[in-house]
Formats: sequence, structure tokens, C-alpha cells
Amino acid sequence: MQLYSDPRAVVATHNAVWEAGDLETTLSMFAEDAIFMVHATPEGTQHAGLWQGREQIRGALTYLRNTVEYILYRPRIVSCEGERVYVTIEFKSRHRASGERLDFRFRQEFTVQNGLITRCDEFYDAAMLAAFMRLFAAGSGPAVGEPSDT
Repeated sequence: MQLYSDPRAVVATHNAVWEAGDLETTLSMFAEDAIFMVHATPEGTQHAGLWQGREQIRGALTYLRNTVEYILYRPRIVSCEGERVYVTIEFKSRHRASGERLDFRFRQEFTVQNGLITRCDEFYDAAMLAAFMRLFAAGSGPAVGEPSDT
């Protein structure tokens, strides 16, 4: 789904539809062979690692929505440099399995080509997430599959 060609507009729209919980529109904004790289550890989140292609990305994003209830998802585009868009996210959530709050900030770096997201890197405080999961995540739900080795 190509709505815009301007990378800033593509990322702003992507984050708006993700915030609204629209998984299908979110996925349609990724190129078929897009890369979603989550810079965290498996101890902090099962969706850590490299996910390639819409179906693998679907698994990672579904895991997120099934694991936490979104209370606040506030993206702010920090800068754009050609096809690259840099975003910070203020995130407030409730961990579904434990009922505990999980609030933090993280970064996203997007590459947009021909109106589609070809790469999204997310950067988390890996140590904070791992500590939270050790404390509260026992029995937090099914695994999401395996990230790509590529």
C-alpha cells in the first residue's frame, strides 16, 4: 500500500495506524521483503532479532499486541535525512500476563523507498526489559517463531 512518497509522511502514517491498532494497514506499509530489526535481547522480549518479510514481521507485531496493552504510544519524528527517518517513542503499557505497568522510551530508524518501509530498526533499553521480564513475565504467552538468520 503506497499512500505517500515522502518518507516523513510514510512514517507518520505508519505510526498513526499502528497506534490505532490496525495491523493490516501497518503491514501493508512495509515492502514485501522489508526488514524489521529489534535491538534487544531475547531475555527482554521474544520479538528481539531480525524479522524479514511481511509474514515474519506480522508475527513480531502480533506478539507485541498480545503481550502488552497499549496505554500511550506517542511517536515524535526527530529528523529526516533523505530516505531515513528517525523517531523517538514515548510508550506506556500494561503487561497483560502480570498486569504490571511498563513505561519507557525507545527509538526507531526507518528507511523508506518508493513509498514503502524497507527497513525499521527499533532500539530498546535491553537491560531494563530483561529485568522486567525476569520479575513479571512468567507464563507470558506463546513464542512468536524464529527471527531470520539473514
